[in-house]
Amino acid sequence: MRLQTAIQQAPKQSWGETELTEWSFGKLDKQKTVIHAGGIEVKAYPALIDKGENVELTLLSQPLDAQRQSHRGVARLVLISLQTQVKDIRKSLPNLAQAILQAGKKYNERFLQEQIIMAAALSLIDQDNLPSSETEFSQTRDRVRADLHEQAKTIAAFVIELHQRVHRISKALNGKISLETVPVLNDIRAQLDRLMDKTYLTETPPQWLAHLPRYLKAIEVRLEKYQRTLRQQVLWSDELVKWQQQYEAAVAKARDTGEVGSELIDFKWWIEEYRVSLFAQELGTEFKISEKRLKQRFTEVSG
Repeated sequence: MRLQTAIQQAPKQSWGETELTEWSFGKLDKQKTVIHAGGIEVKAYPALIDKGENVELTLLSQPLDAQRQSHRGVARLVLISLQTQVKDIRKSLPNLAQAILQAGKKYNERFLQEQIIMAAALSLIDQDNLPSSETEFSQTRDRVRADLHEQAKTIAAFVIELHQRVHRISKALNGKISLETVPVLNDIRAQLDRLMDKTYLTETPPQWLAHLPRYLKAIEVRLEKYQRTLRQQVLWSDELVKWQQQYEAAVAKARDTGEVGSELIDFKWWIEEYRVSLFAQELGTEFKISEKRLKQRFTEVSG
């Protein structure tokens, strides 16, 4: 029996709660032992799940997943506790109308404002040092309160600049094209859609969010010169499409078992780094990357 299945079928834990709007559940343990109905003991990992208006305390089967989910859950509880400040910050953000247009109207203004403020909170909370008690949560909240306004302004500026780059890329993609360039341009369109998903600000881990400008710059570099080596570009596009398909199939398979590990999720950023190494080496990569290293990593995280 899969671990997540055992957790789901275990007797309801007294500490599990829903619709939380404050830290009222005592200590957030890093690990729990769940006794399945058949007497099997399994380790499970408490997590705070962001539900938008509130937070749910539940169990997950992977410690890294619990940590990542709790990062967002803690941020949500902090923002709920700072509602007055959040309202003031929302009013003080720069006009985002142009940024919304440049991103293809994926958002309305209120949604983008909320994404910016949540991203600011996430960036101010250390995912590797999350609070485990009400006292520690209060300390975290105080630290966030002190810097939230300035951080939100910084991220708003980041968004405006990023969306300008997206607009330039979109204009280049919508220009006159020939049949031979379709595989390359379709590959770039799909990449752009993945990078700039509607919730990219909050769903992209902060450590990878910072790299989005470089990934978009790499797309611009590719668009400037791809026609000079079109045959090779088409071959690379085919290779990258296959990598994306393998990755998505591995995630789907893992999701069926209820055990999608954070390392597998992060493999998508390895593909992005590989793209930079192919099309814009001058921008540099976050770590050494090659087709061989990509294959090795995929074997490690998808097995």
